[in-house]
Amino acid sequence: MTHFAELAAQAQRQAARMLSEQEDFLRSAPPHRALARRMKVMVACYCAPGARADGDGGLLRAALRMAQALVEVQGPTGLFDGGNLQSPPDTAFTANDMLDTLLLLKQPPTAERPPACLKDGGKTCEPLIFCLRQVLDACLDRLDPSLRRGGVHTPNHRWELCQALAKLESRRPDQERRARIDQWLAEGIDVDPDGQYSERSASYAAHVTNRSLLVLARELHRPELEDVVVRNLEAVVAMTDREGKVETIHSRRQDQFRTVPLSLFHHQLRLISVTRNRGDLAWWCERAWRMGVADPGDELSNALLDPRSTAPLPQPIAPGADERLFTSGLAVMRRRSHYLCLNGGSDWPFLKRTVSGLATNPTFLHAWVGDVEIRSLRLSRDFFGLGPFRAQRINPLTAKDTAGYLLSEETTANYYQPLPVGARRPDGDYALEHEGRFAAAMAFSQRGSDTLTLSTEVTVVPRPGGFDLTVRTRGPRTRVCLEVALPDLPAEAVTRVKEGVWTPDADEVTWGKGDGALRITMAGDVCFTPPFYEPGEELHHIGGTDALGGQRLYISALVPGEMRLRFRSYSSLDADVENSGARRIRDTGYLL
Repeated sequence: MTHFAELAAQAQRQAARMLSEQEDFLRSAPPHRALARRMKVMVACYCAPGARADGDGGLLRAALRMAQALVEVQGPTGLFDGGNLQSPPDTAFTANDMLDTLLLLKQPPTAERPPACLKDGGKTCEPLIFCLRQVLDACLDRLDPSLRRGGVHTPNHRWELCQALAKLESRRPDQERRARIDQWLAEGIDVDPDGQYSERSASYAAHVTNRSLLVLARELHRPELEDVVVRNLEAVVAMTDREGKVETIHSRRQDQFRTVPLSLFHHQLRLISVTRNRGDLAWWCERAWRMGVADPGDELSNALLDPRSTAPLPQPIAPGADERLFTSGLAVMRRRSHYLCLNGGSDWPFLKRTVSGLATNPTFLHAWVGDVEIRSLRLSRDFFGLGPFRAQRINPLTAKDTAGYLLSEETTANYYQPLPVGARRPDGDYALEHEGRFAAAMAFSQRGSDTLTLSTEVTVVPRPGGFDLTVRTRGPRTRVCLEVALPDLPAEAVTRVKEGVWTPDADEVTWGKGDGALRITMAGDVCFTPPFYEPGEELHHIGGTDALGGQRLYISALVPGEMRLRFRSYSSLDADVENSGARRIRDTGYLL
């Protein structure tokens, strides 16, 4: 079975499930975006050759009901309400699915695809198609003026809005609308030299920015916009782990705390692999396909509207050992079965707060060592409620024979002196100010202060079979606690403190069983004290936390001091390599 035939079959099964639950779905007052997406899936399955032998006019009738439900929730300005009220960009998402639906119905017939109106067992479906087009045309006419004038509030919204405007322009050209598209695009695409968008979000790259730029490149004849997508896909595959998860710990959006599968990029990888003859991306495309497409109906629609993606892939080229340091502060290293990612791109040290749109995830390392995934390493500190370690800098190590990275941070807390004579007020009414960790009506900016500084350096050196980690701290006497988030596996030399929380009983802990088990060896200023995770004053104050769930091993150490850890998986090959004293070379992998 060809890729396209399998995709169509998957979409058909998806549409069948949607049909079976349609009444319950409509009674649940679904959001406009869900209505539009289901409508498009129904029409894509109806129009696809071979998707249904008889065409099944029931799909069209279901699509028409979705369209009529859209009319009912459309506001007087043509915009839709949802998570954001009267939102031009959120309306653009729905408009794009509506416009795609119209394009699918208007596609010219081919030898493999008869006219859409004749697919229901040879019977005419022209009345259904006519009604569906009328409903959609009326909806689009109402929202068109608001999309032309509307604004946005996130970077990716600009390109989703432009995508909708470009499709509206193709439907009915207008100089004013085209000028609005050019106005948005004149701002420039927010992509860095490494191919990452400013939001550094795998979710928004897959769902919004990449697909919007591909449409804009096609509709506006702007191939340079497709070039941007190619660069982003190169970055995406470079930061994908052995399980097909794209890194999100450095993201500036909500997905920095979630898993994003490579499968979301499947259509984009397939299209670029074919059109650019990229065997390297074809390998990742096949990897994404094997993971399973999340929304086959949507992908079927994309394939029908841009059939270039249905052509055979070029010969896949498997990736080799690789290492990249991105300008965002993310370092990714792949060697054999091992995978190591370091995050030095936090925005928290600069703005001193957690807020949507900032990269604030305190996870500084994610790795696969043997058969064990280290989901996260975080370093918590008992230091004035300023929260966990978040690197301000990441730099390659400069030692001649040591290839690795140094993550570093300095954080400070103040004790304030009395106000100078000229700043004192008899009524005691002073300015309310935030001094970095808490706020008070004390006019902090006018006071002298005594500053305490905690300096933290984390060194990570990849080794055959794993990596070495060193944590060096300088500052007042206190302690830190390393949180190691691990899978639910049997462990040795540990004590269970409470559900999901473990501490070491000895200098070496084993996590997992057999040849691929993880061994963590500890040395230096490690202390066996109760574990803790301090999320920071801004969360702790309101009873919140960003703490991870699942199984976590906590390793405490004294400040000032040095904690040294070895993370190893002693498979037979890795043991042979390490025992032979093999030396790791930065650009060529292991020297055996």
